[in-house]
Amino acid sequence: MTVRFRTARYLVALLWHWSVPFMLGAVTASLVASQGILSTVELIDQSFDGALQRTVAICSTAAPETAEISGATRSLFPLARGPTSPPGALVLALPSDTRP
Repeated sequence: MTVRFRTARYLVALLWHWSVPFMLGAVTASLVASQGILSTVELIDQSFDGALQRTVAICSTAAPETAEISGATRSLFPLARGPTSPPGALVLALPSDTRP
């Protein structure tokens, strides 16, 4: 009976002595993990923004004349048929106000 009581008291004392360092370690690990996740999200956001900017720069036209297909006039609707296009043809044209 006394051995069980001593063992139990020893385990409670051991738990009490190691609870503070364990909690400090858990809090520190949580802070470091949160900082890592936030920096990773920021890097992903920056890389996505850069990729999107490069895509916009590549897809933008240099002059309004280069966007016209076979002399069709520009339209406010992206997939509208131009007046000089053959029937059934779709012309992709953007308004000049939306170009960067």
